[in-house]
Amino acid sequence: MIRLTLILLVAIAVTFVVAGDPPETVASRTDREQVTEPAGQTEELQELTPLNGDSADAAAEPEVAADPEPEVADPVEPATEPVPETVAAPEPVAAPEPVAAPAETPSRNAATVNSARVNMRSGPSTANEVVDQVVFGDRVEILERADSGWARIRVESSGRVAWIFAEFLDAAQ
Repeated sequence: MIRLTLILLVAIAVTFVVAGDPPETVASRTDREQVTEPAGQTEELQELTPLNGDSADAAAEPEVAADPEPEVADPVEPATEPVPETVAAPEPVAAPEPVAAPAETPSRNAATVNSARVNMRSGPSTANEVVDQVVFGDRVEILERADSGWARIRVESSGRVAWIFAEFLDAAQ
């Protein structure tokens, strides 16, 4: 472990020695050492120096004229009545159909849920919103079947209508 650490430190030191700082170009060295200005530019800088006595700062950084502010039209008077906030309306969910009185004889479309907990959805796809759940043994009525393997059902106990994947249903006896 110590040997690996020493090898790593030596490798880092060699990298710093070999790589070092990037070589300086002749132009960058002369720019840093001495700044020479053409005769015409010196007069322009003197014209821009502020009169408050900060001539050393002004010579290094000349002032830039500020852009004139655009004209602003007369401000609009605020409304005296409060503006109501707009709230996005929730998507409509199928209203539960009224619960019919339980029939003595099971309908030909009666079924029971055969899984522990199954999501009921607003449409025949897992991309649709989950609106409720049914559990093992819940009795349902199949209202419609889709070619995709989904069934539109009504739960007998709550009257809730939604879509469920048909493999989670067994025909009632």
